[in-house]
Amino acid sequence: MAYYVGMNQAITSIVAGTNLSGGGTSGAVTLNVDPVFGAAGITIKDTTASSATEGGNLILASDDGAVMADNHRLGVIEFKGAEDTSNTLTNGARIQCIADAAWSASENGASLQFYTTDANASESVVLTLDSNKLATFAGDINATKASGDHKINASSGPARFTIESPSANGNDVYLGLKSSDTTWLLKTNRGDQISGNQGDFFIREDTAGVNALILETNTGNATFAGNVSIPKRKMTVSTTADGNTGSGDIVYFGTGSSVVGKIYHYKSDGSWELADANTVANCDGLLAVAIGTDPDVDGMLLRGMVTLIDIQGTEAVGDVLYLSESATGSADCVAPAGNGDIVRIIGYCLTTDDQIWFNPDNTFVEVTA
Repeated sequence: MAYYVGMNQAITSIVAGTNLSGGGTSGAVTLNVDPVFGAAGITIKDTTASSATEGGNLILASDDGAVMADNHRLGVIEFKGAEDTSNTLTNGARIQCIADAAWSASENGASLQFYTTDANASESVVLTLDSNKLATFAGDINATKASGDHKINASSGPARFTIESPSANGNDVYLGLKSSDTTWLLKTNRGDQISGNQGDFFIREDTAGVNALILETNTGNATFAGNVSIPKRKMTVSTTADGNTGSGDIVYFGTGSSVVGKIYHYKSDGSWELADANTVANCDGLLAVAIGTDPDVDGMLLRGMVTLIDIQGTEAVGDVLYLSESATGSADCVAPAGNGDIVRIIGYCLTTDDQIWFNPDNTFVEVTA
């Protein structure tokens, strides 16, 4: 059934005439627009006062007296062009609407499919918009905005971008870089990133509900739920500031207060004391360098690049360093030599500005003189 443009009257039959081929009550009808009036085109004009429900209306309908069946087509728009001088028309693209379920008074689901043509009239679907509000692209997606962010904005609830790989195709999902000068940035844009975890970034395994990785935006800390394998670790030398750590292993436990850049010994009562090479009891166990004033909050460095508050003697790059017997909590360029003193290597000089590689030996020697 068709209607006159601009009128609400049914057309029961179309008669072929000037610029119009086909006709009758069924079958295809071709309208050849007169080029005298400019570019070929058909205008559907609604002269009613404009509103949210008015406007030119093109209806493509399927009604054979039976209910629409699943995967049956409601209508299609085809874009054709001549491929030869014999007026052979071939599809370049088409848009069609397909029922995605058997229709009824309570079910009218449908999807919109976009096709393009390649090679010798080979049509394939490139985009499907379905009744679940899902957009499925058959190929790559190119975002061609010249600059700025490409955003996913959720009207309510959390905004999510999910990359899902069907198990039949393997479970690996990849985010790749195309050019060598491109950097991946995982960013949050919450107002409160200074306190709390408002802007934290999570990599989550949803089935088990496990946060495999948490990146804290206000501290720079990364927390892994499982093991971490690091084949190569790049260690950075500390700055000249007392207690500065370039790279290292830091623990957060133990009571007491500490002085930044001093060497401490972990006691049996769970507190930290200044290490002293004068007696075994003050230097035989776990040693660490204080990087703050509160061990369980600021941390204690067990091994790594660190700057001590002071080193006894004359420093030379590459020299062995010992725990000092003359200045508690300090290192010494010369090994202790007094009776009962403890000789324990604690690291090596990297510069002459108290910057060292701290790596206490697990063994020590008690001097008998």
